[in-house]
Amino acid sequence: MTDENLYKLNNGITDDIIKHYESILNSLPNAIFICNLDMQIVFANTACGRIFNCNSEQIIGNQCSILNTKNCNTEECCIKRMNRGSAITYIDEANGYYLQVNISKLFDAKGNHIGYTSTSVDVTDLKKAEMELKISSQRFRVALPYTNCGIWEYDPMEKTLTRETASKFEFNIPDVTHNVPENFVKSGLVHKDSVNDVINLFKMLDDGVRIIEREIMLLTNTGEIQWYLLTFSNILNEKGVPYKAIGVSRNITPIKEIEQRYLQEHSYLDTLTADAISIFEVNLTKNI
Repeated sequence: MTDENLYKLNNGITDDIIKHYESILNSLPNAIFICNLDMQIVFANTACGRIFNCNSEQIIGNQCSILNTKNCNTEECCIKRMNRGSAITYIDEANGYYLQVNISKLFDAKGNHIGYTSTSVDVTDLKKAEMELKISSQRFRVALPYTNCGIWEYDPMEKTLTRETASKFEFNIPDVTHNVPENFVKSGLVHKDSVNDVINLFKMLDDGVRIIEREIMLLTNTGEIQWYLLTFSNILNEKGVPYKAIGVSRNITPIKEIEQRYLQEHSYLDTLTADAISIFEVNLTKNI
């Protein structure tokens, strides 16, 4: 394309500006195009051709709607959005790609508005991962009410303990408990013999211990003891500092009751055995 034709197309965007940055822009993985005030494309980098499935050179001089994204030729067009004051960064779709689009005005050396610059970042993998996460989260929420577990999230910075409302937990406590573990202990929910275990659990989470399990006793409103197994998994940031901890609580009272009955029966049998040995020893003594 000649300089003369380029000047006609760019409506004030100089060839020097484009040529100066052209090699740099073509080396970037992000799709970048420049259009004039009439929304005609005056420059498109190599990535633009790849992502929008077109020839970067051949689209020069065409309306930017030739890129045929989901929002092209609609009121959600990136330039229309910006001109009416909407967010200038948003997600668009084109040819199977998810794009984070950022649009900005282009000015000349005198401060005159002469065009627009659009930068599209390929966020397809991130968007797919986000969708998979939403699906997994929905599966989890659907299944959760049918389990016998409570799900918790501990924030070591805010010192809050949040209960997943769809999860099962027999006790009436707030969905979010602040100033943990102090307020959790003061709630009267924790049996006095388990207070130190609870305090130690949260201290270990604050210290960055990866996996923690504790069996604790909780009290119902009537003072009945319920045994719970708490399992927390720590999530650390890139510096190894605790960021969040996800916990699972499970009522193990029936198991503990079986254990206690076994211990009682075992103790009873030990007593009977000891008494029988004592009687046998006494009888032997009498026979002598």
